[in-house]
Amino acid sequence: MLRSGAETLVMISPHAPLAPDAFVAYSDLELHGDFADFRARETTVDANNDEELLTEIEREAINDSYNVIELRRLALDHGIAVPLYFLQRNGWCGNVVALGYSFLSNDDHRRFGGCIRRAAEKIGATLLPHTPAVGFEIGPRGVEGVRTPHGTIATRVVVDAAGAWSRVVAESLGAPLQVVPTRHQLFITEPIPGVVPEFPIARVIDAHVYVRHERGGLMLGGYEADPLQVDAAALSPAFEMAELPLDIEVLRRLAASVADQFPIFQDSAIRIAEHRGGLPTLTTDDRYLVGPLPGIAGAWVMSGCCVGGLSASPALGEALAEWIVDGRSALDLSEVSTARFAGCLLDEAELRERCRRAYASHYRADRE
Repeated sequence: MLRSGAETLVMISPHAPLAPDAFVAYSDLELHGDFADFRARETTVDANNDEELLTEIEREAINDSYNVIELRRLALDHGIAVPLYFLQRNGWCGNVVALGYSFLSNDDHRRFGGCIRRAAEKIGATLLPHTPAVGFEIGPRGVEGVRTPHGTIATRVVVDAAGAWSRVVAESLGAPLQVVPTRHQLFITEPIPGVVPEFPIARVIDAHVYVRHERGGLMLGGYEADPLQVDAAALSPAFEMAELPLDIEVLRRLAASVADQFPIFQDSAIRIAEHRGGLPTLTTDDRYLVGPLPGIAGAWVMSGCCVGGLSASPALGEALAEWIVDGRSALDLSEVSTARFAGCLLDEAELRERCRRAYASHYRADRE
């Protein structure tokens, strides 16, 4: 990012205030965020808004029949503030356009992405949309480039941070990766009177269930004993996470298991506003997987989020960048390093079973 010379960063957060039929944009000329909700009020971020680009985005959105609600005098949410903090900490100081998702369809979000692209082109940017990485150039010294339909991007370093597809990417580089994409589900209720953001996160360890505030309601998720495991290599190239098969009965059973602690979920008046799922990658020991891929110089990986990747990814990303650039990181990564699996290649059935147990026992203090 620092070497790219980028003057403006467009950031789109899933944690901004959500509107049912519109996108949102932080519109103050000077953007500000802090971490008071994370008990670090003294830690702040500030950036200038790229007013020219934001105005063009809003104009393109109107032309495409979308409304963009301007958020004024509102602090940046943590989906913007956290990555911005780490970028600025490492020397980047450009402008920002801070946007938020909506409750509109996936197709609407794709079309809104087109509005952003056209706006950037109108003010002079050159973009190459729909440019997938289709392979790698590997030479005697290791990684030499990333192949795309428009040519090869020369590079000596590649970081595999492909989430559910990280194993597929690692194998295309010539390295095994012992992770299994595993379905995780949650639901969010409609707003409930008296439920406020100050509510703590509650974890019922014996039941493998967590509950917290979300959008004025309650979020419930948990760890089932026999989760769906997915072979990412078998998924269609056009697969989207919205196509992942979900099972609300799993969550209803988990909610029933904490009826003594949270009887509200047994109240028929409580409605579910959203039921969603994803494919976090699991490792056999339920820990992150960060470091060099074995046997390929210049190939690195950050995977094995084990469901909790969002909270740790900024710090792990910074630590991995330090390791790549300086040969070591200030943060001790030995417990999550790829080196811990050196020489331990499991067959597929054993790998899946160990990852299943790791998922199912995520909250157990005595898990392996």
